[in-house]
Amino acid sequence: MKYFYIIFLLFFTNAFSQDIIVMNDGDKIEAKVKEITDSEISYLRFDNLEGPVFIAKINKLKEVVFENGTSLNFSDKENIEAMSIEETKTFIVQSINDFAFERDGDNAYQSSFEDKYLKLSRRDIETNEISEKYRLFDFTAECEFHNLSKRGNEICYINVYVPRVLYGENRDGIKLVILVKGHDNGRLLLDALKRYNQFFQKDK
Repeated sequence: MKYFYIIFLLFFTNAFSQDIIVMNDGDKIEAKVKEITDSEISYLRFDNLEGPVFIAKINKLKEVVFENGTSLNFSDKENIEAMSIEETKTFIVQSINDFAFERDGDNAYQSSFEDKYLKLSRRDIETNEISEKYRLFDFTAECEFHNLSKRGNEICYINVYVPRVLYGENRDGIKLVILVKGHDNGRLLLDALKRYNQFFQKDK
């Protein structure tokens, strides 16, 4: 199975945010990174975000500095692989807490991880009060991911059948629907959930 390194950042609508790709020879490229795999990185040039997607080989790169201040140093590949799963969990939590809502959009989701399980609670969008009730989902088990459902006004839906954890035991998969504000945010969150799942499925 091919390994991917998830891009640990959120794509905001701020037009001034950018990533910096640092080449081995010291050259720097102002960019918007799209995806990083085990062999290459794809990106848009920041001065032409509507232009073509460029590809650079990982072995030509020294570092990528993301717009939120985090970075990936390609001089230590083993360290990147060791960080990937925890960084992916952090990215999922941050994405959900910033952009995700229940199906009808009346309440936001508040997320965290309990060990390997994704914990989702309801957060009131007016008071920010977080419900004491929560649900646990096992994204390490076999899941059925649907394509991102894009709607108008930059709204999209993530649909996935995932086992729910009750009383410490996995139950049959249920359909989890997550409304996400921002098509790019939805795409990246769905991609991160798939990546997290792949870490565990590759050994089965």
